[in-house]
Amino acid sequence: CQRVALLAQLSRLRPEEFSVRALGERSSAGELLDLHPGHVQLSVLSLAGETVLRKSLDCATTVAEVKANLYAAAAKAEAETEAADGGACAAAEGRAESSGIALVLGGSVLEDKATLKDLGAPGFGCELCLSMVRQALEVKWCLCRQPAVRFVVKKEGPHHGRAFHRCSGVRGMQCPFFEWAD
Repeated sequence: CQRVALLAQLSRLRPEEFSVRALGERSSAGELLDLHPGHVQLSVLSLAGETVLRKSLDCATTVAEVKANLYAAAAKAEAETEAADGGACAAAEGRAESSGIALVLGGSVLEDKATLKDLGAPGFGCELCLSMVRQALEVKWCLCRQPAVRFVVKKEGPHHGRAFHRCSGVRGMQCPFFEWAD
């Protein structure tokens, strides 16, 4: 009976009122939002396991857009902290953008152009949980989309002391990525 009432409400909405964003802004639309074919409930966790972002998004949202939401949330938290401290520690950590953020799913770093649907979240209120790691902006990535590890040649010879990058995977299960650092 409740589902019939929800469907009746849906039938009265104009198309522009039925976007994930528009429904998310309506306080009474929580149940309607779960019926939306593009609705994904996204959670992003830090390495410590804390939820840093929980948001209703459309399944067409890209990883780059999720990162923008994370940067905005970090800037908002920083501004609130600064206001609470009277500006005393405004320069304590710097902005989130300066450290870079990578989103991870199942051990793989996600490409910015991937959508939530590409990651297996088709909509209809499904939940997706991603992990967030901060990274230096100059990170090299191997072929299996993991951060590459930097090594220095120790063996005597023409390359002694020269730095290179290779896959960070477990020995015997590494991809063939190799690149000189210089």
